[in-house]
Amino acid sequence: MPRSGTGSAGLLASGAGLIAVAYGLVRYGYGLQLPQLTEDFALSPGIAGAIASGSFGAYCVAALAAQRLIGRRGAGVVLWSAAALAASGASLVAVSWSTGTLALGVLVAGSAAGAASPALVVAVASTVREPLVARAQAMVNAGTGIGVAVTGAVTLAAPQAWRPLWACAAVAALLTAAAVDRRTCWPPGPRLRATTGEVVGRSGGSAWGRPCAARSSPPSPPAPAAQPCGPSVATSSPPPAGCRSGPPLHCGASSVLRPSSAR
Repeated sequence: MPRSGTGSAGLLASGAGLIAVAYGLVRYGYGLQLPQLTEDFALSPGIAGAIASGSFGAYCVAALAAQRLIGRRGAGVVLWSAAALAASGASLVAVSWSTGTLALGVLVAGSAAGAASPALVVAVASTVREPLVARAQAMVNAGTGIGVAVTGAVTLAAPQAWRPLWACAAVAALLTAAAVDRRTCWPPGPRLRATTGEVVGRSGGSAWGRPCAARSSPPSPPAPAAQPCGPSVATSSPPPAGCRSGPPLHCGASSVLRPSSAR
C-alpha cells in the first residue's frame, strides 16, 4: 500500500537528486564545461561535437533498453543500472587522461539519464497516492534544473575544478539511488532464471530493496444463503425456477437437476 507522507517526501527529494545528477551533472555537464575541456584536451570542434552527439545517442539507446528491462527484471534493477552507469562514467571522466577516455566516460555517463527516468516513473507511481502522482512526477523532474544550476555555478566559479565535480557526481549517483530504493514501494515483477530467462517466480522491483506489501483488496460480499426448494410455508408462493417439487432441497450452482423419468 502507498507509504506515508514522510516516505513520499523522501522519495521526491531523493528522486529529484538522482535526476539532478543524471541530467544536470553527468549529461549536460559536458556541454557546460566544454570550454575548459577543450583547452585541457585540445579538442577540435568536430571531436567535441561527436562526443556530444554520442552522449545523446547513448541516452536514446539506454531509454529504449530500460523499457524492456523494466518488464523483465523490474524497475529497481533499472534504477541501479542507471546509478552504475552514472557512477562509472563520471568516475572515468574524473580520471580521464586522453580524449578517448574522456569520450568513453561522457558516453557512459550520458546514458544513465535514459535509464533513470523510466525507473523513477515507476517508483513514484507505485509509492505516491494516486491524486498526487502527476505533481510528484513534476517535482522529481525539476531536479534537472537543480543539477544544471549547480554545475553552471561551479563551472563559473572554478572552471578547472571539473574533475572533483565529476567525482562528486559519481558518489552522489550511488547515494541518491540508494535513497530512492529505500523509500520506494516497488510493485511486484517477474523473476527470471539467470541462465535461460525462464520466469520462475515473482519478486519485488528491486534486486536489493524489499517489495511493497500487497495492497489490500475489498472483502468479497457474503454468499447468498441457500434457498429451500418447494412451496414457501409462510407465503405459499410457488417454488423458485429450476427447483423440483417434492421434499425440500437446496438451490445453488452445485445442484444437479435430473429430469423425471417418463412414466
